Amino acid sequence: MDTDTNDLLKEIAALQKEQNELLRRYLWRLRFSLLTMLLITTATAVMLGIYVIRTKSVAPTVPATYRPFGGYGPTLPVPSTPSGVLPQLPQSPYW
Repeated sequence: MDTDTNDLLKEIAALQKEQNELLRRYLWRLRFSLLTMLLITTATAVMLGIYVIRTKSVAPTVPATYRPFGGYGPTLPVPSTPSGVLPQLPQSPYW
């Protein structure tokens, strides 16, 4: 090998040593940020799960209603019948 090639190889080796030193010096910051991201993601998932569970378990505040003519008819309170079965309602001619 000629001297130019040897000089380039020595320069590459020196740069790799410098790069390794920089990685050793600053690698803890990268690890810390990954750990922080993991903890933040976990905490967010837990909080969203708790929020969903609480909102789905809340009783509805609107009284039970039914629409005898589909989605376009008047809203009426649910009739109370002794047997608990609703009477048959006429079908809407628009269905």
